[in-house]
Amino acid sequence: MRSSGPGRQGPDCRIVVAAAGYGKTTALRRWFPPSGVRWWRGPEVTSQRLVDEIRAFVEDRPLVVDDLPRLSAEAVQALAAAVDDLPYAATVVLSSRWPPAATAPGWVGRCGWQELGPADLALTPEEVGDLLAAEHGLSDPALADQVYGATGGWPALVALTAETLRLDGVPSGDLVPTVSQPGGPLQTYLVGVVLAGLPSAAVRLLRCAADLTPFSAELGRALGHRQATETVRLLRRSSRRLGRVSRPGSGNRPGGTPISPQPPPGTTNTDRRWLRPAPTCRPAPTRRPSES
Repeated sequence: MRSSGPGRQGPDCRIVVAAAGYGKTTALRRWFPPSGVRWWRGPEVTSQRLVDEIRAFVEDRPLVVDDLPRLSAEAVQALAAAVDDLPYAATVVLSSRWPPAATAPGWVGRCGWQELGPADLALTPEEVGDLLAAEHGLSDPALADQVYGATGGWPALVALTAETLRLDGVPSGDLVPTVSQPGGPLQTYLVGVVLAGLPSAAVRLLRCAADLTPFSAELGRALGHRQATETVRLLRRSSRRLGRVSRPGSGNRPGGTPISPQPPPGTTNTDRRWLRPAPTCRPAPTRRPSES
């Protein structure tokens, strides 16, 4: 994991950013066996305690903080400053579902943080095929390509899709209608784990974007989503599926994982508070010159 080359002027600093189900913890344990590192679970560490731990860093043992919660811009700045004071040989690795606050000044700092994302953690088409065959008895190469196309290699979605196909059978046509049924394992996971952890602005934008292709931050703002730029940036950095919206002028049709707007059976009213039927997305009102 250690970076090398003349470009690095400080400690080896990595942050792994991806949505739930991308295998961040598995990857970290593969790269850094727990016996040889100082390992912290993010929910157990306040931002101040993390800064204190970094300042008391032992040079010969990498520091790994897994599942770091969302940090404020001030906390990110303090973290970056603490890491910048570490010796060159130090290694600090963080993982989180949340990208560092984009407005945090000095985040890159002296060490030049390297961000690893969904593309670095996703399964390749070949790995999807191996998993389907070894763990689910599904050995058709064409099916592996379909599963990869529907999930983008998102490990949790691959596993849930494979289990659905094993139990319910492989359809003759498109996989998506079969594996994304309301109340099914895939839809339940996305609604209950992935979407439930997103800001309400991101959920509203995803619901609006589902039937609009191509979709861009510019279109989101035109439809009244004031935080569209920040939301699209968050989705792109945390998930290959949820973040597949078009960049300006690309004309690409997004291929995000279909998410039914209906909650799974048995979901409580509290859990459904952000799944209330959304009003039809309409262009944001524009002011006339006389109204400004």
